[in-house]
Amino acid sequence: MIGEEQVLFGYYHAGEHAGGRVLFDTTGHVLLTTADYGLIGPDTLFSPIGKTLRFATDGSVPPDNPRPDHTWTWWHRNPQGLAMLPNGAIVNTEHGQMFQANEINLLQANEDHGYPFYDGLNCFLFPDTCASATYSHTRPIATYSHPPSGCEFYSSSAIPEMQDKLITCILWHRGLMLFGFNSDLDTVLTQEYLQGGAFDALWRIRDIAIRPDGSFYLITNDRQDARIRLVRADGSTAVSDAADSLRELNAWPNPAHDKLFVDAPGSASVQVIDAQGRSIPCDDALGR
Repeated sequence: MIGEEQVLFGYYHAGEHAGGRVLFDTTGHVLLTTADYGLIGPDTLFSPIGKTLRFATDGSVPPDNPRPDHTWTWWHRNPQGLAMLPNGAIVNTEHGQMFQANEINLLQANEDHGYPFYDGLNCFLFPDTCASATYSHTRPIATYSHPPSGCEFYSSSAIPEMQDKLITCILWHRGLMLFGFNSDLDTVLTQEYLQGGAFDALWRIRDIAIRPDGSFYLITNDRQDARIRLVRADGSTAVSDAADSLRELNAWPNPAHDKLFVDAPGSASVQVIDAQGRSIPCDDALGR
């Protein structure tokens, strides 16, 4: 005991790769991600390196763990995010080392996720493993180039463009990634990178926490001037009180998936800008 705190579990941390995401699963047990710390080696019992660990709330090993230790999945490089999907499945976001080697992994008990033999979909340090007739591992359900951090599944209808997608925070590339799934939630079908506009001021986005009303918090400007920001839907559609020479209209949803008609005098020019600050082509010939 340290004061009123009880240490349930401890492990050695070395190097910058941190892991460290914590999540309760559907059984009430705790999942914890650990990284390679540059020490990846033979997978052994009771080694906490490069794994998803699972333990009871008293720190003990659950009886349904696949091994007589805390190991749930193993051979990960740097799992930065951990999230539960609506069906109770668990996914992580994992930093790769090579280009296009960042991963979304579906985590299931007793699975080897390949590192350092595989990085993303690339055969990495041990080429002989690529041709091995005996070695197998669980492949990621998505790979991408933008370095990930925290993630959450967005179920709310408050921001329709994000609904039923995994939101993944992005570090030094700036922005957010959205991943769309199939109906069984075991395959990634779409990827979208939200960037530019306001995202340029947020720099490294470290983590996300979604509120019941569909708004969410972001930890932004990591390593510079870290801040917690609240993001919420702009539900207004109104004309501003700007001067007659510059009239502004805020429309929701933005981006819109249907047509938006704006009646304007024949001499007027119309510029349409989406939520990310990007200019969208419009039909000037119709004045719309």
